[in-house]
Amino acid sequence: DRQVPYAEARKKFGAYLASCKYEQQQARLPVLSVAEIADRHLAFVKNERSDALYKQRKCLLNGLCNHVVDLYRDRQLAGHGQKLGMLRGERLSRSHVEQYLQTRRETPSKKTGKPVGDKMLRGIVVSAKACWNWAADEAEDGGGGLLLPGHRPLRKLPRGFVDRKSTRLNSSH
Repeated sequence: DRQVPYAEARKKFGAYLASCKYEQQQARLPVLSVAEIADRHLAFVKNERSDALYKQRKCLLNGLCNHVVDLYRDRQLAGHGQKLGMLRGERLSRSHVEQYLQTRRETPSKKTGKPVGDKMLRGIVVSAKACWNWAADEAEDGGGGLLLPGHRPLRKLPRGFVDRKSTRLNSSH
């Protein structure tokens, strides 16, 4: 019978609990791609919301997922050179969405020959934020439970438009 001092036992037990918590977090790491998360969000919208909202979100999220990640503000973003939809969901950042908005603002549409306007940009932001917030919400709260609850990179992304001069988002107009 070996007696262990209380302080040492408490320290070892604390380390054991920390390792359990770490293992739980590792087991919950999301492995879904941006496109898979968008698909699951769209299935939720189709079942729980209007048909018009489903069609709008499908169109806007499809465009986001098919966007090829490029340099943004002289930085190489995660997934550079690949479609954004292929990126692991946990790697999506605000910069990815801002880059997509900038591209849509500056690149003429194949359909109209003009870049998209402020209303469309706002729709893209609202759709992306709704998808990501839903995915990070716990399933018990009506969310997808697909991402760690703290992974909300689009939380502070304003619903405003991309300013033509600075390519920074504004919500004042």
